[in-house]
Amino acid sequence: APPPAADLYAAFEAFAVQRNPPAAPTAVKVREVFQAHDLNRSGSLDKKELRSALKALGVDATGTQSAALLARYDADGSGELSRTEFSAFVRELTLAQQARFPAVPPRPRRDAIRQAFHMFDKDKSGKLSKRELRVALGHVFSDASSPEAAALMSKYDADRSGA
Repeated sequence: APPPAADLYAAFEAFAVQRNPPAAPTAVKVREVFQAHDLNRSGSLDKKELRSALKALGVDATGTQSAALLARYDADGSGELSRTEFSAFVRELTLAQQARFPAVPPRPRRDAIRQAFHMFDKDKSGKLSKRELRVALGHVFSDASSPEAAALMSKYDADRSGA
């Protein structure tokens, strides 16, 4: 079973990744992901295979988003992405990621998460008050009052103290 704070940990990890994004996939990694997700060994990825491959690269796309990406990068109009088309997509994705996240010296994962936590623990109590947590979740979710953020806040405030 995952540790009880898995959801909160994931939220802080998401924030830490924003500040320290993962390294761009290498050509070998792109080829391996493509081959692993070309389930029918057709030499191309259909919408379902593309969505799975995107998840392996850390991109959680909906079916609709996968279909839109497929339409955009399917240069030959086959309805599927060849390895060349998939590689071109990953290159563009990598460039966009690099533009969005300037190079930051890598830090160990735990250190980045700890740093993110301490950044929001303004009173240095070792705990996040409800207000501090709301601010932190606002950086992870587009809306800190979203149902997901509210669920995390209530789930981890075991004593209902608001801290």
